[in-house]
Amino acid sequence: MKISVAIIAGGKSKRFGASKAVAKLGGHQLIDYAIDTAVKISSDVMIVYGDKNWIIPKDIQIYQDKYSDSGPLGGIYTALFHAKQSWIAILPCDMPFLSPNIYQFLFQNRDKFKPVVAASSHGLEPMVAIWPKSMCGAIEELILLKEKSVRRALIELNAKVLPVRNELSLINQETFLNINFKEDLENIKTELS
Repeated sequence: MKISVAIIAGGKSKRFGASKAVAKLGGHQLIDYAIDTAVKISSDVMIVYGDKNWIIPKDIQIYQDKYSDSGPLGGIYTALFHAKQSWIAILPCDMPFLSPNIYQFLFQNRDKFKPVVAASSHGLEPMVAIWPKSMCGAIEELILLKEKSVRRALIELNAKVLPVRNELSLINQETFLNINFKEDLENIKTELS
C-alpha cells in the first residue's frame, strides 16, 4: 500500500489519569503495540504527540501537534500535514489489538477524495480510518472553527463508512477494544492471564 501511518498519541488521557501511551500490557507499553501494527502497514510511520514521555525507535518520525489543545482531530491534521504519501492510516495508541488487515481493507475500498472509516459491531470507529492528504485544508478549517471531534468531522466530510465485522476473518471481539480507563486495562490483563 502506498500509504503513510500516523499513530495518534497526543491525548491528555484525562479519563485514564496518566499517559496511556506508556501504560503496560503484557510487559509492553501501549505505544509499542501501535508501533508493531503500524510497521506492518507501511515503512513510513510517524507518531503525533502532544506531550511525549516515551522512547521512540530511531526510524520513526515524531511530530508535535501543530495546533495544541485541538484534540485527536488536531493530531490527524498534523499527520496529514507531514504525510509523505497521498493517503494516511490513522492508528490510535490505545487499541492494542488492531490488525493491519483492517487498514488494508479500508485502503482497497477507498474513495478518491473522502476519508474511509471502519465500523465495528459497536458502531463507528473514528480513530481507525484512512484519510487522503488532500483533506488537510478541510481539517484545518474545522480546527480553526474549534471543532475537536473526529466523529463530527467524518460526518461533515461525508466519510465512507465500511463495516468490517463480517468482512475480515481476523476480526474478533478484542480487535476494537479501546483503553479509556485504568479499569479497562486491568480487565484486559485479567482476561489475558
